[in-house]
Amino acid sequence: MNLSILRAGVALLPLLFAAPAIAQQAAPPAPPAKPAEAPAAPAAQPAPAQGQPAQAAPQGQQVPLPKEFKIDAGGWKGGAVPNPSNGQFAYCGIQKPYDGNQLLSFQMAPDYAFNVAVIRKDWGLKEGDKGQGRIRVDGSFDKSFEALPVNPEAFVLPAAAQSGDLFQALAKGNKAIVTTPKGEYTFALTGTGAGLGALKSCIDAARKLLTQARANNPPADPRTLIGAQGFGMPVGALQDILVGAGLKDVGIADPRKLPRDPLQINQAWQVGTDGKVVGGLHQEPRGDAVEIDQFAKRYLEIMKSVCGTDWQSSDQPAVIEGPYAVKRAELSCTMNQQKIAASLVFTLDDNYYSAFFHQALQTDKALADDASGKLATFIQTQMAAVEAERQKQENGQAAPQGTAPDAGQTAPAAPAAPATPPAEGTQPPAAAPGSGG
Repeated sequence: MNLSILRAGVALLPLLFAAPAIAQQAAPPAPPAKPAEAPAAPAAQPAPAQGQPAQAAPQGQQVPLPKEFKIDAGGWKGGAVPNPSNGQFAYCGIQKPYDGNQLLSFQMAPDYAFNVAVIRKDWGLKEGDKGQGRIRVDGSFDKSFEALPVNPEAFVLPAAAQSGDLFQALAKGNKAIVTTPKGEYTFALTGTGAGLGALKSCIDAARKLLTQARANNPPADPRTLIGAQGFGMPVGALQDILVGAGLKDVGIADPRKLPRDPLQINQAWQVGTDGKVVGGLHQEPRGDAVEIDQFAKRYLEIMKSVCGTDWQSSDQPAVIEGPYAVKRAELSCTMNQQKIAASLVFTLDDNYYSAFFHQALQTDKALADDASGKLATFIQTQMAAVEAERQKQENGQAAPQGTAPDAGQTAPAAPAAPATPPAEGTQPPAAAPGSGG
């Protein structure tokens, strides 16, 4: 399965719901933003200076911005433009100033989708200013497009469906008339052929580098991806636990796309295909003592700080097996005028305290309770088996090393939350809530 969007209706984890989900296969690297998805104005910014190092690609997933793609042809200037949110190459753009404090801009994405933008610094546009637009080029082209205000100064007219025809008309034309919700503007197309030729060359070169970068940095195996906090249980171990517990149609979010949030989520997932139940996992390194009650109390306080209206919570006594522990809790609150219910399972394994939770609207509370109930039962069973085996080994009752179990016997189950040391070179975050990036 490949769930694309986690449900936005449940509000306790606002950062969770826009996260694309992955199951057995890794989510591909995010495609570069099309011009319609980024402000038109940055096209005026110069490309990175020659010799400036390309941006590093964390975990081999980001494609670095080309070192130099600067365009200056036929009076049109611009170059390669990065996506401001992640530094990846987004598109190539050019623009030219005209009389009347206005600029005309052309933008091309790696898939050759072509956009036209009109920029005026005195517009003061707002999101609601979108409306009907139109582009005419001499007598060779006349089409209507939606005009989108992408920032206070710029309307973009996405022309993906007409990219080829519009590109050719502009390259060969003498005059373009662009209609926006703020008026109609006429632009002489002097030097446009040279500018558009350089724009396409910029994209051709970028596509080549993108292909090379992806070949040199293949996507990571999704099962090896560790938590969003930079340490903890990888996706594969989490998936084994959730499936082993009997949860159906589980879609695990790509942890690389989960920013640090007040709940310090390491992993997130959706249960079922209807989006009614979403889950989250928070982890903290353990010490020598078994302090599961203190951990549960502390994390419930963190959750209360996120969702404090009409807050109610209850917990059950912990089940402790040697160095391991499991504890259940429930909570409810109101957020964004919606009644939220969550069912939690706190665990302690060899390396971590873990807080698993499933949340849903109050009307679907039974679904969240069922998911966490199955998870708690599975983990407690695994925990008891591991502790029993440990006791046998300490008492000298385990089979000698290298001998096979008797026929019909199976090896003892592994801990429900596998021992996963912090990623090399990283430090676990503090237990207190934070909002780091």
